[in-house]
Amino acid sequence: MAHLTLKSRLGLGLSTLLLCACTPSSYPPPATGVVPQHPAFNTDNASSDKLTPTTFLQRNGINVVTIGDIVEIIIPADKIFLANSTEVKYSGEPFLFAVAALIRSYDTPPINITGHTDLIGTAPHKTDLSKLWAQSVATYLWAHGIPLDHIHMDGAADTQNVANRNTSHGAYYNRRVEVSFWRQRVKNVKRIPG
Repeated sequence: MAHLTLKSRLGLGLSTLLLCACTPSSYPPPATGVVPQHPAFNTDNASSDKLTPTTFLQRNGINVVTIGDIVEIIIPADKIFLANSTEVKYSGEPFLFAVAALIRSYDTPPINITGHTDLIGTAPHKTDLSKLWAQSVATYLWAHGIPLDHIHMDGAADTQNVANRNTSHGAYYNRRVEVSFWRQRVKNVKRIPG
């Protein structure tokens, strides 16, 4: 059922989704009532030496912007994905874990995930890669307690640049995944080590 939902939201063929579902970057569905833990974090201990997910992300170069009731998290793709890949690298998992923790601190908001690429590659490749980046982040969030039916995924390819397209510095910031959601009633925010 999840594959059909992903297929309809991304417009990709079922074989593409099944291939993505079998890669090492995919995650098993979460157990009911269990909030998964990342080995790098101890979220049960809310001592003063722990960071909130927002602070952790910001200290690691990931922008968390709040405008009114909208929270937008802008993650450079190079921080979470292997080069030109949809596979989440091990060093990127703590960032996605913190994103999931931040989202879980609100009452299951609707979430938009959009992948963005730089101008390297063909138009179909950039479109597919940006959609698959969004799917990989959605899969990680789903495996860490975020309901899939609250997630909308999209790929913008290189159509919404935020920096100069012709420099390596600009390309770094243009290759990104944006996660945005409406803030709702806040739950108890647990701290993560920092």
